[in-house]
Amino acid sequence: MYAAPYYVTGANPQWQTPSTPHAMLPAPAQVNYDGSDKGSSARNISGEADGVRYTISYRDVNSIVTCQLQPNASINLTAGVMAGMSANLRLEGKVKLKKMLLPGKAFSSCVSAPNGAGELILAPPMMADVMALHVSPGNEWIVGESCFLAFTPGVQKSIKAQGLGKALFSGEGLFVTKVSGTGVAFITSLGAIHGIDLAAGQDYIIENDHLVAWHASMTYKIENVGSFMTSLVSSEGKICRFSGPGTVYMQTRNPSALADYMRSIGVGRSQ
Repeated sequence: MYAAPYYVTGANPQWQTPSTPHAMLPAPAQVNYDGSDKGSSARNISGEADGVRYTISYRDVNSIVTCQLQPNASINLTAGVMAGMSANLRLEGKVKLKKMLLPGKAFSSCVSAPNGAGELILAPPMMADVMALHVSPGNEWIVGESCFLAFTPGVQKSIKAQGLGKALFSGEGLFVTKVSGTGVAFITSLGAIHGIDLAAGQDYIIENDHLVAWHASMTYKIENVGSFMTSLVSSEGKICRFSGPGTVYMQTRNPSALADYMRSIGVGRSQ
């Protein structure tokens, strides 16, 4: 069995492997930490799933994914993340009519290799990290829709409705996305991705704008930070309390705080 590792940032950055049995999953065909440092303090990550060999490089916040597609292999992409590819690969857009009312969810694309092997490069839209989230039966995940980059054909992606209270305050809206099946889903973040491994009965609180992904079997609830005055002074609003066992991935930067900062310095302000 293989526990999906995650990179922990801080004064002593290092790779850690979750110890919680719930987080264990079958080993991918290939996992290699090559120790190279190409513009980031984090190591490159390589692996393979569904005929797609991949390398995540330039980590923590300038990541790209280089995919080597074997003949007839394919990979599903979020619209707009293809940065470059071999001329023999085929890029096809998709429109999902059932998701037309869900902003940003109706359009996607697929890259395939019907004419032989080729290379594909994926890039997040922001200064971001990327990680390969391993998916298998019993190891399913909930992922913020804005955090999706791509996923291999063996992974099923479905929309899951939240309760109204969670929808209003979790930062993920009325719907979140569940990934199941077998394969790899590439997720992205604003800043680096930080993993928190929880044992059975252990609780952990995360500010909702920092959420990226968590085990689908985990329970969570929305809470206030404190009194109204505490929330006003601390600039914190709602938080998510997760209960183990399982793993939660968070992003080290807050998109709402970034947007507020950009507005404060006049970015996007009409002249």
